[in-house]
Amino acid sequence: MVSVRSFRAVLAFLMGIVISQVIAGLTVIGLATSPALAQEQPAKAAAHVELSVANAPTEVGQTTIFKAAVSGPAGVPTGSVTFKDGVSVLGGAELSAGGRAALETSQLALGEHAITATYAGDGSYAEAVSAELRHTVLKAAAAVRVAAAPGRRAGETTLTASVNGAGRAPTGGVTFKADDGILGSAPVADGLATLTVASLPAGRHEVAATYGGDDRYRESTAPAIIYVVQAPPAAAPRDAHALIVLVLTVIAAGLLVLLRRIAFRWLLRPLGRALRRISRAIGRVVRLGGETSVKQKPVKSFLGLSVGTLAEAFSETDDAIAADFDKATVRIDPQTRLACTWLRPALSYNAEYHRDDADGDFISAKHLFSTVVPLGSNPLNLYDDIHNAFIVNLLGKSDKGCFYVLSEFRRVINSNVLVLAGIFSLIVSLVAVANLTASTLIDFYHGLGLENLPPVTDGMRLLGLSQEDINKGLFGLASCAAGYLLMWMFYHMAYDQAQRHNGREMDNLLVGYLANISIRFNKIHASATQAVVGDADVNEMKRETVLWITDLHWMAFRVFFIEEFLRSILFQIRRNSIYALFLVPAFFIVLMVGAAYVFGVRQFNIFDLESGVYRQNSFYVLFPALLYAYYKYLIDSLNPMSESIEGKWSTFRDLNVVDAMSRIMESYAVQLDQWRSRFKQGPGGGM
Repeated sequence: MVSVRSFRAVLAFLMGIVISQVIAGLTVIGLATSPALAQEQPAKAAAHVELSVANAPTEVGQTTIFKAAVSGPAGVPTGSVTFKDGVSVLGGAELSAGGRAALETSQLALGEHAITATYAGDGSYAEAVSAELRHTVLKAAAAVRVAAAPGRRAGETTLTASVNGAGRAPTGGVTFKADDGILGSAPVADGLATLTVASLPAGRHEVAATYGGDDRYRESTAPAIIYVVQAPPAAAPRDAHALIVLVLTVIAAGLLVLLRRIAFRWLLRPLGRALRRISRAIGRVVRLGGETSVKQKPVKSFLGLSVGTLAEAFSETDDAIAADFDKATVRIDPQTRLACTWLRPALSYNAEYHRDDADGDFISAKHLFSTVVPLGSNPLNLYDDIHNAFIVNLLGKSDKGCFYVLSEFRRVINSNVLVLAGIFSLIVSLVAVANLTASTLIDFYHGLGLENLPPVTDGMRLLGLSQEDINKGLFGLASCAAGYLLMWMFYHMAYDQAQRHNGREMDNLLVGYLANISIRFNKIHASATQAVVGDADVNEMKRETVLWITDLHWMAFRVFFIEEFLRSILFQIRRNSIYALFLVPAFFIVLMVGAAYVFGVRQFNIFDLESGVYRQNSFYVLFPALLYAYYKYLIDSLNPMSESIEGKWSTFRDLNVVDAMSRIMESYAVQLDQWRSRFKQGPGGGM
């Protein structure tokens, strides 16, 4: 058993231990809160800030990039960096994971700058400041370009310099030089400086411009350009001479075409007739072939092209119609608008058909069925062939009025095509003459204010175009547009209407005339049917039947040959129109080239590569477009007439001769059958 004394000794020992631990803890707390003892703790590590610039030096307005790298012995620093220009804060940036920060700014003014970077510190590093970085901001560069062009007045040169820069528009002035000599200065306004000088002599010059700079932009010189000052035209009187000669030649050509009736009928036709007799005499001598030969001899073909076509020397159809026919009996009312003509014919139609008419037609029909078809041709006459003359002679007097009117339609329609070709050739020739001799008389460049447009000036320099080239191009555009407008107006206001009227009037003529023949055909058919069923004497019935059936065929053949005549007329219209479309422009060209050679007009000398024909920039682009419009109009020149001919008149097929003869024979067979039945019944039988 433990004694009380031993228990007390153990308890005292344990209490002593507890008290000693409490005293030790209080001592530690006191040391920690004591100021004197706190100063003896370890300090934060020092950081090193390295400042650099990515692009130096920079220009005013250009972005500058500053970089700060923070490092230290206690690991990678964190926190932020503040960039300053002296005492002015430029901005701040957070450190990246690698301890780096960057700042971009374009606000630095012109001059020297002291840049620093201040690191704010963190738990391991104290605040740190970089060494001062000296950075220079220079003046900005300006882009300068120079251009030169002829001035408003003769002998003047306008120099233009464009000055452009980033940001605010440059100010100051520009000094212009030519061949190392100073021409003068001009202020910059809205990026342009313009100087007009009159001291540049004719020839080649090297032109440059120097921009003097301002508070933002530094001095800059434009790349030199080569500018050629054109010598004043020494041949101005010669140009006027060329213009007068060519214009008078074109007008003379137009008058010769438009007054073709005088030139062809009064002058060339008698000459053609004389040449015809001479060629026939030569043909007989050298035995080139008689009149009935169907072979085309080379000499005759050549004479036909040179004499018959160009001179309209003779027309077999006109001669055949004029024989025993008074043209005054047919009233034709011509209407004219701007030299284009259309006809309003008036043919009288007689729907009555009497026995006297039948007797006359019988004589004409006997002539038709006894006619020998000629094998001869007339190679000298390409304008009007012998085929139509044969048809006129074949039908005699019966349809000469119709043939006469159709021939007049052919003449008028071809005359309108000739007028169209002449007017168009006149317009196109005048446009060509104006471009060759007067393309620089109008100053479009200054009149339209093109010198005030920088893009135009720059475009001229890049394309190598001078003010003269611009004026030529605009003159060509305006003259070709005016020429096309005149052609369009004449075609639609005069020619198209005249040809459509001709087509409609020709159609109306055929409708009425052939309808009248169709009516007579039906009356003859009825008379022929009556002749075979009548009670007349056998010989009388035979004569009557032959008469009416012959006249029936006569009427049908009239319609057939009128259609054949019309087909030939339409063919001649198309053929002769093609002649006009090629011969009239060729006539203008030959006359102009001949006049240029005779009068020494150098601008139209196609054999001289330095002539005006080859020195027109618009001549090669715009003039072919005008020629294409001219070509399209002439190719389609017969469309208005063709579209107006409906072709709804009575035709040979509509008469149906086979059906008419079948009905006559049917009546005859019925009558014959009745006579047979009567004969079988005997003398006392009835019909």
